[in-house]
Amino acid sequence: GGEARGSEGGRAAVTTHRAPPKKAGSAPPATSTAAAKAKAGEEEAVKVASSGSFTAPHASAAAPPNRERKPPAAKPTGQRPPPAAVASGRTESGKPVSPLKVHNVDSAMEVQEAGRSQKIADDLGYLMETMGPGTEVQLRRTSILRLAKLLLEPDFAVYVHEGGLVETLMGLVEGVVDNPVLGEATAAMLLVLHHNPQHVVYSQAVVDILLQLVATATRSPPPPASTGPGKRRQLLEKRQLTKTREVLVKTLAALELQHPFEDATFVTGSLLAMEALSCVCVAAGTDPSSDALAAVQAEIRVRGGLDDVAQFLHGEIRKFDGAGVRTTGSVAPTELRSVLAAVSRGLRCLLEAVRGNEGNRTYLACLRDAQLLQALLRFVVTAEGLLASTKAAALGSVCNALCDTMKMLLGLTNNNPAGCDAFDGRVVSCLCRLAVGDFGGNSGGKDQPQTLSGDYEHDLCSLATTLLINLTESNKRNRADVVATTLTREGHAPVPMLHRLGSIVVDRCARPDRQEDMRSSREKTFFNVSGAYAAILLGCVCFEHPAAVSETRGAIAAVDVLHVLKHLEDYLLFEQAAGMGEKNRGIVEQVMAVLSSLHA
Repeated sequence: GGEARGSEGGRAAVTTHRAPPKKAGSAPPATSTAAAKAKAGEEEAVKVASSGSFTAPHASAAAPPNRERKPPAAKPTGQRPPPAAVASGRTESGKPVSPLKVHNVDSAMEVQEAGRSQKIADDLGYLMETMGPGTEVQLRRTSILRLAKLLLEPDFAVYVHEGGLVETLMGLVEGVVDNPVLGEATAAMLLVLHHNPQHVVYSQAVVDILLQLVATATRSPPPPASTGPGKRRQLLEKRQLTKTREVLVKTLAALELQHPFEDATFVTGSLLAMEALSCVCVAAGTDPSSDALAAVQAEIRVRGGLDDVAQFLHGEIRKFDGAGVRTTGSVAPTELRSVLAAVSRGLRCLLEAVRGNEGNRTYLACLRDAQLLQALLRFVVTAEGLLASTKAAALGSVCNALCDTMKMLLGLTNNNPAGCDAFDGRVVSCLCRLAVGDFGGNSGGKDQPQTLSGDYEHDLCSLATTLLINLTESNKRNRADVVATTLTREGHAPVPMLHRLGSIVVDRCARPDRQEDMRSSREKTFFNVSGAYAAILLGCVCFEHPAAVSETRGAIAAVDVLHVLKHLEDYLLFEQAAGMGEKNRGIVEQVMAVLSSLHA
């Protein structure tokens, strides 16, 4: 065959096929058919070489015969393997050599977290630019509401707290107190920001602006404008306020508050601020080693927060008295539920402000000649009477407000003889009916006492019994009022309070077989604890009161006294296991001594 002619590239890609020289005695030449095929292949190779193409289908077949093909060279890597590994394709341990190594690459989770943080920073940066004092009110309101919604996401709230941005936000919302729309939006934003106490950082600026918003509860609204720009401005503000409250109700529904803001009629800037202030106190008290809670409580008292909330509650309870009088039959007006919700929210704010703070508790008990205490006592009497006549839709609101009131009274009467002396016989009788589950018994026989759900029944009975223990532990007049209380029901003979209380003690302390029908451990715990509370109350009433001892001796047999004493011993062990320590051991031991002497 002939030699392939062309470029140098053609020579590199295509080789020639020369027939070996003939030797003497060699084999005869190939047949004509084989020679024709070889010649055709050579002609095609010449055409490919002359065209400069390297993708000829026969290029691989044109490799020189008997020539060993070398493996492709390995690509350079960050770490060169030993020559022996390159030659064999494996390391000394037998593992294949990786042709590529990549260093300093973040994991997918780190990349995702970085992207999430960047998105939070971008969103927050835009909102902070549009919520400052120089922005138009409508845009400022929208930005604050948008921030409140974003803070529902835990990552967003943590970014704000741990990034030290709370103080910056407080500077941006400066002056919002003067505008009701911006004030309500800001209070809701701070409520969302401090609802989860895990990552909350105490900020005096937050407490300051919340106290300013709380103070608006006692301010009189501006008089309505008759005509002109003033009237148009008020109408526009009213529409904006309505839209803002509708948005806030949807946003706050995600918080799952114990007492939610049900609709726009329950939302005001001062109530939102009270709820947020309660959350700030709870968050500040999560770290026992920190003095943040004491600092918040001191700031509330010094800045007049206790005075403002107490004055607000006094006014709301006066409204409640009027709403209660207008309640007829089983119909409760809408304003009744609204007032009850406001009372509960104000009381919870005060409870957190005085929790564990003897100075705040004493200040509140003596505030304005015990004005708050007297208002709460009136509230107990009115609310207890409504338990028998209120329809189910508002019954929960009545029970919640009544429980919050008794919690506040527990704080005001604990180790406070002056607070205990403020109770009269009418209030003591109401508490006696609540303690034994005779709900709504002071309705004058017009309505039968209601049967409440388990949670409400447990809370009302336990709180009323504990409050009566506070009142009778060191006050002779209150003991006499308990002894003089008679429980009446339509169609039943009157029953003295001590007889009814004695039967509860025997039933829950000396009849352990009663628990066999109880399904839940919660029900059994309430049964045992309420029995111990009833026994402690019975012993407190008998302190230095011969008539009470005589009636109690007739209500509890001698054989049952032993079971009651054993039950109280078990209760002390339960308190110790629950971490309450020696808190009530002294009073329980005195009660056990009194009960053991009944049949001595």
